[in-house]
Amino acid sequence: MWKNEQNKTSATNSDDLPPAYSLHQHACLTLNWTDRLRLIRFPTNIISVIRQAILTSWYPGLQKEKEYAGAYEFKLNGNPWHGQGSEAVEARAMMMSVLSALHHQGWYLLMSTDVSKKKSDKDSLIFQLGIPPPSTSFFAVSLNEWDKLRLIGAPNELIRAAQQTIGKDEIQREEWIYSETAYQFKLIGYPWEADGDEAVTSRIKLLALLDCFTSFGWQLHASIDMSIGHEGRDTDTWFFRRKPNETSQRDDSGVGIINLNVSVSLPVVQHTSTIKNGNLDHKRKKWLKIEQHFDAKVISTKFYISEISSNDGITYLKSHLIKNDMPIPVQELITKNLHILAQGTSSISDSSLEINRNDFNNNQSVDIITKIKSKIFQDQLIVIIVYAVVDNKQKNFATSLIKKMLSHQKSNQDIEHMLDEWIDENIVSFN
Repeated sequence: MWKNEQNKTSATNSDDLPPAYSLHQHACLTLNWTDRLRLIRFPTNIISVIRQAILTSWYPGLQKEKEYAGAYEFKLNGNPWHGQGSEAVEARAMMMSVLSALHHQGWYLLMSTDVSKKKSDKDSLIFQLGIPPPSTSFFAVSLNEWDKLRLIGAPNELIRAAQQTIGKDEIQREEWIYSETAYQFKLIGYPWEADGDEAVTSRIKLLALLDCFTSFGWQLHASIDMSIGHEGRDTDTWFFRRKPNETSQRDDSGVGIINLNVSVSLPVVQHTSTIKNGNLDHKRKKWLKIEQHFDAKVISTKFYISEISSNDGITYLKSHLIKNDMPIPVQELITKNLHILAQGTSSISDSSLEINRNDFNNNQSVDIITKIKSKIFQDQLIVIIVYAVVDNKQKNFATSLIKKMLSHQKSNQDIEHMLDEWIDENIVSFN
């Protein structure tokens, strides 16, 4: 019988799961249907590790979980293995989190293998238990549609290096997509469905990218078929792991000693959405004599507190929270609160609300309503930023709204309550 994740505490006392593990033990992870992940012969503590990895990286969350024929199965919300739209990127980010969690527990990936002749099947991942390695970081490369290449979770230096390796003449367009979780190159031609000479050329490009990533200290960790694709057509996703910095020395006996120096890098998870038609209720609009509406931008970001502490906290937070397309007053309000957030131990619990009047083109005024709230959750800091820009192009809506809001405290509280609801919804979705 299915068990809801909220009521699930552990997977202990199962006669179907191996009771003890030693070095060199093997285990398997499989991707099933469009929404299931199964753990075969993993110990019970790894079940909890994978559950946490999924919950912190897969925004829709878990639907159910159960023991299944000697394995342990997670059923996820959404369809991560269908690989369409934003889920295609988010599913690969989740797989990075799962691979990273297993790697840091000492489960080394031996191979990803196709052991099924079913249509639309996916790879099985075989792991072997060893001594846990030093901490490291991951990123992914996916080949999408016929001509797109995406870097997911890659550092900026690799994005610039990939651009130079591919060559600007071979790139039609490049851009951040899906709330800047992936950087996408749209290439010339159809490299992932190529024939003849172009088929060779596309492989040469991929080899050049492998050389490039290796030169920056990254190595290929896995190549995984994790999607059923469109009409059964799919390609592998490549996952890369940063190699430890190695410095060698010799002791008095002449035996070589390897010192590993690795910096921990935990991912920042960020979601951006726009709340359309964020209307005041009908009674309030009638009282204010307002017929128009406004939209609100919501940016939800989750940081690991250890990352804030190990970096220059204010600079680290600023680089992720402040976007170039944000209105200046929004950027200023974020900046004003960075010192609180950088402490990593306190939250902006009572929220920070500001209303600003700015002049844009042709002296048309716009009113910017901004609200920030944060919350400490276990070892993570969640920051929610909401702002609405109300434009005077819609008759005198901006002027009347702000004047009414400033002169009637009750109306101001209604706007703040609306923003609070959006903030609370986002914080709940991150927990």
